[in-house]
Amino acid sequence: MMVKSSADIDIENYIYRQVHEQVQQIGTKYKIPIAVNEKLTSNHTDRRNQLSKIKAEEVKKIKFLKKAEAQAKYGDTVVFGLIEITV
Repeated sequence: MMVKSSADIDIENYIYRQVHEQVQQIGTKYKIPIAVNEKLTSNHTDRRNQLSKIKAEEVKKIKFLKKAEAQAKYGDTVVFGLIEITV
Protein backbone atom coordinates (compact mmCIF):
# COMPACT_ATOMS: atom_id res chain seq x y z
CA MET A 1 0.00 0.00 0.00
CA MET A 2 1.52 3.31 -1.08
CA VAL A 3 -0.04 6.73 -0.79
CA LYS A 4 1.90 9.55 -2.41
CA SER A 5 1.02 12.96 -1.00
CA SER A 6 1.88 15.21 1.90
CA ALA A 7 0.46 14.97 5.39
CA ASP A 8 -2.37 17.46 5.07
CA ILE A 9 -4.61 16.95 8.06
CA ASP A 10 -3.58 17.96 11.57
CA ILE A 11 -3.80 14.51 13.17
CA GLU A 12 -1.72 13.00 10.37
CA ASN A 13 0.96 15.66 10.87
CA TYR A 14 0.89 14.95 14.60
CA ILE A 15 1.29 11.19 14.08
CA TYR A 16 4.15 11.59 11.61
CA ARG A 17 6.00 13.93 13.97
CA GLN A 18 5.88 11.28 16.70
CA VAL A 19 7.65 8.67 14.52
CA HIS A 20 9.64 11.02 12.29
CA GLU A 21 13.04 9.41 12.92
CA GLN A 22 11.84 5.88 12.12
CA VAL A 23 10.02 7.01 8.97
CA GLN A 24 13.11 8.90 7.77
CA GLN A 25 15.19 5.74 8.05
CA ILE A 26 13.00 4.12 5.40
CA GLY A 27 13.88 6.90 2.97
CA THR A 28 10.66 6.82 0.94
CA LYS A 29 8.68 9.66 -0.59
CA TYR A 30 5.44 7.78 0.07
CA LYS A 31 3.26 8.03 3.14
CA ILE A 32 3.53 5.16 5.56
CA PRO A 33 0.13 3.53 6.17
CA ILE A 34 -1.53 4.25 9.51
CA ALA A 35 -3.59 1.55 11.22
CA VAL A 36 -6.10 2.83 13.77
CA ASN A 37 -6.94 0.39 16.56
CA GLU A 38 -5.38 -2.39 14.43
CA LYS A 39 -7.63 -1.60 11.44
CA LEU A 40 -5.85 -0.73 8.20
CA THR A 41 -7.80 1.09 5.50
CA SER A 42 -7.08 0.23 1.89
CA ASN A 43 -7.36 3.64 0.21
CA HIS A 44 -6.53 7.28 0.78
CA THR A 45 -10.14 8.50 1.05
CA ASP A 46 -11.00 6.00 3.79
CA ARG A 47 -7.75 6.84 5.58
CA ARG A 48 -8.52 10.59 5.55
CA ASN A 49 -12.07 9.98 6.77
CA GLN A 50 -10.86 7.70 9.54
CA LEU A 51 -8.11 10.05 10.72
CA SER A 52 -10.11 13.27 10.41
CA LYS A 53 -12.38 12.15 13.26
CA ILE A 54 -9.46 11.75 15.68
CA LYS A 55 -7.98 14.50 17.85
CA ALA A 56 -4.35 14.38 19.01
CA GLU A 57 -5.38 14.24 22.67
CA GLU A 58 -7.40 11.07 21.94
CA VAL A 59 -4.32 9.16 20.74
CA LYS A 60 -3.11 6.85 23.51
CA LYS A 61 -0.28 5.08 21.70
CA ILE A 62 1.73 5.50 18.49
CA LYS A 63 4.05 2.74 17.33
CA PHE A 64 6.11 2.34 14.17
CA LEU A 65 6.35 -1.19 12.75
CA LYS A 66 9.17 -2.10 10.40
CA LYS A 67 8.30 -3.84 7.13
CA ALA A 68 8.65 -7.47 8.31
CA GLU A 69 6.69 -6.89 11.52
CA ALA A 70 3.96 -4.94 9.70
CA GLN A 71 3.63 -7.56 6.95
CA ALA A 72 3.37 -10.35 9.52
CA LYS A 73 0.47 -8.55 11.17
CA TYR A 74 -1.27 -6.81 8.23
CA GLY A 75 -0.21 -8.78 5.14
CA ASP A 76 1.75 -8.07 1.99
CA THR A 77 -0.08 -4.83 1.23
CA VAL A 78 2.43 -3.15 3.55
CA VAL A 79 5.40 -2.14 1.40
CA PHE A 80 7.75 -0.09 3.61
CA GLY A 81 6.43 -0.18 7.17
CA LEU A 82 3.37 0.93 9.10
CA ILE A 83 2.34 3.24 11.93
CA GLU A 84 -0.13 1.87 14.48
CA ILE A 85 -2.14 4.21 16.65
CA THR A 86 -4.47 3.38 19.48
CA VAL A 87 -7.31 5.71 20.43
